[in-house]
Amino acid sequence: MSKLVYKFLSEDMALKVLNEKRLKVSLLPELNDVHDCRPILFPPSDDDDEHSQESWTEKVIDTASKRSGLLCFSGDPKSAAVWGLYAESGSGIALEFDSQKLSDGENDLGYGHNPMIIDYVTNRPKCRSACDWEIDGDYIDAMVRALYGSKSKEWEFEREVRLIMHLPSCVPDQGRYFVGFPVGALTSVILGYKSALDPVYLCRLLSRLWGENIPPEIKRAVPDEKTFSVNIEKISPPPRSQQ
Repeated sequence: MSKLVYKFLSEDMALKVLNEKRLKVSLLPELNDVHDCRPILFPPSDDDDEHSQESWTEKVIDTASKRSGLLCFSGDPKSAAVWGLYAESGSGIALEFDSQKLSDGENDLGYGHNPMIIDYVTNRPKCRSACDWEIDGDYIDAMVRALYGSKSKEWEFEREVRLIMHLPSCVPDQGRYFVGFPVGALTSVILGYKSALDPVYLCRLLSRLWGENIPPEIKRAVPDEKTFSVNIEKISPPPRSQQ
């Protein structure tokens, strides 16, 4: 798998990410797959009287949500379906990141598990039961990888890649969590095929934000003439007089 991953966003949200140089961390209960939001965890055999399946699931997920979050990306910049679903029908922007540089920072859980390439399967994954005293960091990390590392085959077009984030190391902001990224982690900014954003303006913005560092390349998504795919073409930088 390529180390490059893509964050598809609306234009406004992409510009906000660029200006703040940070990404929003998805909390476990917020994921948009109904099975991601409601994994099934059965209580330990000696705990049947105290917890139902539903209450035990809520207990474990609530504990996990205080420790772990996810950064979610696509591994395919050429999917028209992903552009349409996550980038305002092609009028938004995709940010291309080097996943290795994203996961090298202090917010990575540090167990060598990032990035996590999603498996697309038919049956829902299972995670072993645990007693209260076993719901520690190791159990939560294993549970997140087991239950949030697989999705239904219906989502296979996303080619999703996830990074597990340690929430206590992230930046809280009004009930949400964010993680900064080094400027070298962002390799390209890809304008959607319907985007009206001026590449000259974007070039000036990136030059200002990145300062003495080399700014990311600017590219554009262009519908393929023969297939349902999308081609990614580099946009030549404007003359210095226009920057």
